[in-house]
Amino acid sequence: MQNSSQKNSLTVVIIAKNEVDRIDKAIESVSFATCIVVLDSGSTDGTQDVCKRYGVKLIETDWPGFVAQKNRGLDIAISEWVLFLDADEIISSPLAMEIQNVIANDVLTQGYRMRRVNWWEERPLYFGIWGRGKPIRLVRKGSAIWKGRDPHDSLTVNGKVSILNGIIEHHPYRNLSEHVATLDRYSR
Repeated sequence: MQNSSQKNSLTVVIIAKNEVDRIDKAIESVSFATCIVVLDSGSTDGTQDVCKRYGVKLIETDWPGFVAQKNRGLDIAISEWVLFLDADEIISSPLAMEIQNVIANDVLTQGYRMRRVNWWEERPLYFGIWGRGKPIRLVRKGSAIWKGRDPHDSLTVNGKVSILNGIIEHHPYRNLSEHVATLDRYSR
């Protein structure tokens, strides 16, 4: 499915709110992208200042939920390929190289799964449910849509989906109290 998007180009879409202490690592990990778009939903901690310092395309917006926000990012993306990243995630160097290779050479695949490894206390968790995720995060524009129920969203791709070997490092909690607060919020 080819459209009018720039050939062999990549837009990275990052959703954020109050991520001043970690969004820089996310942005730096995708510095190879043609365009980086940050959809910020009301940060009050200086996240927008960090985005401006990096020169990314900052869009200040409301929060309609994960699915709607990511579909908004998909609509905004200007490139042939779109990579979705959360502000608490980092693309590993091997994955960055794989992504660049795909963008330059793949003409058959519409989407890519990649391994997402959660980190706790600066250590990767490779085992259990936290070490098995392989979500689709890289898609050819015009071939996918976000679906699901917040916060459990997923990309549905119309076409061939392949797997990349590199990992997305996910740093979901800054500390134990934030982890407990999140568990409490989700359990209500």
